[in-house]
Amino acid sequence: MSRSAPIVCARLTIPIALLLSTTAAAQQQRPASSTSMPPSGGSMTVNIGPKNKIEFPYGMQTFGPREGIKLNEDVTRLPGWVIEGAPGKVSARIAETPPAFVVPGTRPARWLDLHDQGLAFGEALHTPTVEAPAPWTYAWMLRLRIETAPAVGSDLPVFAVQHAAAGVLQDAWGVRLGTNSASLFMTEIWGEEPVELPLFDYAGATALGEWIDLRIVADLTRRTLTAFVNGAETAETRTRPHAATDVTTLRLSYHGTGAGNLVTLQLDEVGVAFLNPTCVEDHTYDFETEDDFATPLVNGQKIDMGGEFGDELNVSGAGGQGPAIFDSTPAGPNDPSQDLDLLVGTGNILIVQTDAATNPPLVGDVFPRPNDDEDGGSFAFGFTRPCMPLSIDLIDVDAAGNEGMTVTMVDFSALTRTYTVPANWTGDLVAAEPGIGTLDLQTLLPQAGFGSMATAAEDMGFDPSAVVSMSVTLGGSGAVDNLHVVIPCVMVTFDNEDDSTPVFAGTPLVDGQDLSTPPEFGIEMALTSAGANAGAAIFDSTPGGPNDPGPDNDLLVGLGNILILQSNNVASHSVQTVPGIFDTPNDDVNGGTLFFTFPPSVQVHQLDFIDADEEEVTGIIVTLTDSLARTRVFTIPPAWTEDLLNDGPPAVRTLDLDSLAPQPGFAAVATAVEDLGFDADDVVSMTVSLGGAQAMDNICFCP
Repeated sequence: MSRSAPIVCARLTIPIALLLSTTAAAQQQRPASSTSMPPSGGSMTVNIGPKNKIEFPYGMQTFGPREGIKLNEDVTRLPGWVIEGAPGKVSARIAETPPAFVVPGTRPARWLDLHDQGLAFGEALHTPTVEAPAPWTYAWMLRLRIETAPAVGSDLPVFAVQHAAAGVLQDAWGVRLGTNSASLFMTEIWGEEPVELPLFDYAGATALGEWIDLRIVADLTRRTLTAFVNGAETAETRTRPHAATDVTTLRLSYHGTGAGNLVTLQLDEVGVAFLNPTCVEDHTYDFETEDDFATPLVNGQKIDMGGEFGDELNVSGAGGQGPAIFDSTPAGPNDPSQDLDLLVGTGNILIVQTDAATNPPLVGDVFPRPNDDEDGGSFAFGFTRPCMPLSIDLIDVDAAGNEGMTVTMVDFSALTRTYTVPANWTGDLVAAEPGIGTLDLQTLLPQAGFGSMATAAEDMGFDPSAVVSMSVTLGGSGAVDNLHVVIPCVMVTFDNEDDSTPVFAGTPLVDGQDLSTPPEFGIEMALTSAGANAGAAIFDSTPGGPNDPGPDNDLLVGLGNILILQSNNVASHSVQTVPGIFDTPNDDVNGGTLFFTFPPSVQVHQLDFIDADEEEVTGIIVTLTDSLARTRVFTIPPAWTEDLLNDGPPAVRTLDLDSLAPQPGFAAVATAVEDLGFDADDVVSMTVSLGGAQAMDNICFCP
């Protein structure tokens, strides 16, 4: 991949006292006791060159003078923007509203004027590459005005979001520009097969020459791709990023797809927003232990409803004497036995125990001679939370008789997906055939086995990411193993109340909303607060949003709604013209305490903190308490995050609550200690003590 010549930026060393005096006006009010903590050495290096605005966790390129680029300059003047291909094939320069069209009293608007002279494969305009620290749900936005559309329906240009796969950035999904319309497309690296969906026609509000606002959300938890045109949802498709796809490395690219096509268009407000990290638990139930992943299951153990399982899934069954454990280890306790075709070597597997009179009866909770029933039966898996089953291993689906299997999943709306697995799909182990095969539960494509083809069918609208139960019906002897499930946990983003379901996003929260329990929270968690402040409230952190400009520009980190303790230090900060909504959201310099309680105990995995910067005197304390009052305490010192105005982005950091290891931040390290015996799976409350004007977001916990 070719690169443009590096941009040389002027650098200037400024005495720290002068720097602080010139930026003081931009800072929010701090308590009188607050003191600045500049880096050692008495001076700091400041980059006065152009700033790259496409970055994690939020970045927007407006092509304006504040970004260090001038009228008529090439876009590659901006750091990270690259044009590849033959010279002259594409022109991308900064343009401005003609004087005759400028609204009186406003500044001329600037945008990127792009002239495509027939870009072919390998010729493109790329934004900077963005690196996320972990898989995050994200959205790309752009304003687009198509002046001249492609003339022919082949070799159409695209705006593609590219991800790294096999070490190369390549198209994952994007927007294809046609002769009369645009479409949303997805490639194999983002889905199991290519997808093309209508997005908009060149008519009405989306006609040639009209500005069109596009926003496309790639949800890595729900595995969906959702497109919005001028604010209205117009297309959605299921996604399935390939295992080799790096979901954390991405960029936006405009390029041709063949010999080229002449296109003229304008771009503005090109940006990316990372909305929240994925909040899931990824489990494989291998039947070596109960679903506490600690208590061993033994060979022959009977699986009773509500006994061995029930934390995350319930296991029951019908036929024979019900579900039981069979050790499939060659040379193990069942070798030799009457079930040599089950010795597939995956450890414990799940069978329907035979009810044949010749088989020894149950002793305590263990069958002395585990043996699968030749008449078959069924297993039923009930999930305590709607989840996403990925795969299951099927064993001994051989050619003898009618020994096929049927797997049926039921989603939150009672819609079903059914897999029909015919006889001889795995073959018979004793005939030197595999004897085991993995059924993919996320695809509708035919799945070839040893000697037959498994097929799938589903009700229209079935949601594979919100499955509440699953059954496996065995036509004869056989077994299952390694049920792989992704369980979406609770991600509290403060964009909505905690009343969401798989078919409802939750009641929206608005900027300035005064929070309490109830009514805003109380289902997944309860929220209260204390201290010299006006209580918990919502702050919209969107640059260019309702709080830009405002008293808290250092909170404009682009995470949408975040949680603050509302200031009451100025009378106007407590005003609620609309009851329950603060007119001026503003975090309190005195800090305070937020209390989160969880009706059933949970495991709290992580949360984000904003503006825990060097200007604070006191940091943040996070305390997790389990049901026996034992604690795990995290101490976050000042300067753990950047100050957005002084240090630049991201000014937000994620605290890992599963780890006791030191967690380095911007210029400080968070530490943790815990009481002996603290149970991280049994947290009943979390206390967050803010030492000053700080904020938080994105609490991930799993019941």
